Amino acid sequence: MKNNKIPALTKLHPDFHIPGETKNVGAGLDGIEYAARLKEHQTDSVVVFAKCHYGYSYYPTKKGTVHPGLAKDLMHEVSIGAEKHGLECIAYYSVFLDTAAIKKNPQWRLQKTPQAEPRSDAKYEPVCVNSPYLEELMVPQINEVISSYKVSEMFFDTMSLFIPCYCPHCTGKFGADIPKPGDANWLGYVNWYHNCYKCFFARTAEAVHAINPAVTCTFNWGWSVLHPEEPVPHIKRLAGDLFPSGKVAGFYSRYWSGTGMPFDYMNGRFMHGLGDWVSNNDVTLQYTAAGSLASGGGIYLIDRQLPDGLLEERSYPTMQAVFGFVKERAAFITNTSPVKEVAVLATCGHIVGSDLHLFPDRDARHKRLEPLKAVHEILSQGGVHYTFLNEKNFYANKNQYALTIVPELCELDDMLVDSLAGYVQDGGNLLFIQTPDEHADPRILKIAGAEAAGQTAFDYIYVDKKQFVARGRHVQAKPAAGSRVKILAEYTDPLDCGSDAFGHGFAPPHKAKGNAAALLNKSGKGKIIYVSAPIISSHLFYYSPDNAEFILRMIRTLLPEPIVKIKTEALVELSVMRQDADLIVHMVNHSCPETLAGGWCPVVRYMPRVTDIVLEIKMPPGVKPEAEAFSSWIDAAEDNGRLVVSDITLDIMESVRVKNYF
Repeated sequence: MKNNKIPALTKLHPDFHIPGETKNVGAGLDGIEYAARLKEHQTDSVVVFAKCHYGYSYYPTKKGTVHPGLAKDLMHEVSIGAEKHGLECIAYYSVFLDTAAIKKNPQWRLQKTPQAEPRSDAKYEPVCVNSPYLEELMVPQINEVISSYKVSEMFFDTMSLFIPCYCPHCTGKFGADIPKPGDANWLGYVNWYHNCYKCFFARTAEAVHAINPAVTCTFNWGWSVLHPEEPVPHIKRLAGDLFPSGKVAGFYSRYWSGTGMPFDYMNGRFMHGLGDWVSNNDVTLQYTAAGSLASGGGIYLIDRQLPDGLLEERSYPTMQAVFGFVKERAAFITNTSPVKEVAVLATCGHIVGSDLHLFPDRDARHKRLEPLKAVHEILSQGGVHYTFLNEKNFYANKNQYALTIVPELCELDDMLVDSLAGYVQDGGNLLFIQTPDEHADPRILKIAGAEAAGQTAFDYIYVDKKQFVARGRHVQAKPAAGSRVKILAEYTDPLDCGSDAFGHGFAPPHKAKGNAAALLNKSGKGKIIYVSAPIISSHLFYYSPDNAEFILRMIRTLLPEPIVKIKTEALVELSVMRQDADLIVHMVNHSCPETLAGGWCPVVRYMPRVTDIVLEIKMPPGVKPEAEAFSSWIDAAEDNGRLVVSDITLDIMESVRVKNYF
């Protein structure tokens, strides 16, 4: 029987890392009154700290270190209050930062250099993944928390950085001295060390499951698009914490939704991060929530408890505004899943390297994210519904997607290329965008019915009739001999003036020489468009509306009749979801300017209202068109097999339901 229970959509995460010198910690907290106020302000779940970065526990642990100034059992207070008022209680546990544990067990400390390090004055001491910490402290404390308190979830934090360790535990288990980057056995160590973390996560999840299978085990940032491999067993929910931004929330949520697992996007009340007490505004936080909700996710609001256990009074109006925004949309966002139509590959091989050679280098991995962020911006602001897929999810679901986009991905293994070839042969449509500064992949050229013609002479080129610039060294391609390939766009070479410079910047466009920037080939039952210019990365750094329009035109060529079309001049994200038999179309307004507060945290001062939006929804035969919107008055009429929904008004987020569509 299907579970129709409404999931927890709104989660409050009051951060609580309290220095040991603080007295009367939690003295002001009455759990029942606290939970009552949270419930009143639209909260479904609340986090309580079992252990913080200092290593202090906020309950009377027998295995760890109780906070020296703890006045009350905060796990007890919050869990009984949550149970009384129908909230879920989530226990937070800091994993690889634990100063108290290191003071008691210095041999557990992560050793960052081959030489033994002297005691440091670091606020938060790091713990080695290969130390006895897991079995001697962490698993026993997990048992204490789950056995003694009613919690729905264990939330584990601080596991996402790759920091080589040279301690005796690591060298002993590795069986040799720990190598340095560039050493002959460095990649062997990287793979071994990566597996140590996987085993750690698996053992942790297994421990939670063994104590109580109903308790969810969540690792902050585990198995996101930052490292898109498959989760270890017993992982049933994904989450990640970041700053407030509807654009960023939408990017990460598109990947999480493609996993098929429930997920939460975590954003904070504060404008400049958790160290700041300046409140962000409601519009920014609601806009961020919309980025997660549109892909079927929930939302966390990160706050900070005062040492006495209470929240600032100004927390509650913000909670009401953000959580109220979410809860009033519950009928449109709960128990939904993305409709499978357009897939964008976000492969583990691309992000971390086919042999994990990029795994230790966080900056290199973020560099590999750039084409994914660029294609997300183009599609989400251009009204194209899509889903990010890793390799495994693509293999399992590829034949359900009408179009697959490969956006400048590196390191495609033979299995994936063969799968793409079979996908096209079976009737799928493929948009392949070649990586910059690389030779054309002959395996993809074969699918595209093309052959390489060298690289461009310049590190920029003009493309298409509008002659917009694409940066980077470009592959030149042309139809293979005897093929029936159609050239959709040509390169126009810059004027060769005999030097690398032409006055102020680039040389002007000169003439085309017949080399293809984009070509179309029919292969089996499907089609492939091969784009040899790195249009995606050019768009990210040298923004041009023509770059985005070029990609959107290629998509329309391969998928002229998507399930949903949107007509608007505004920048509107389209998310097409299924809820039981109903089709739900979410629209998120990206027409607002985001200002970087402090140089890194986006803030929205004003969200412009968009009016007169029109949706055209392809209707299955025999389905009676019946539509309703969340807040807009709409006009809906059938026209040649499509339901035309007009007069839609969009502020931050709007949703339209078509009943009994499936």
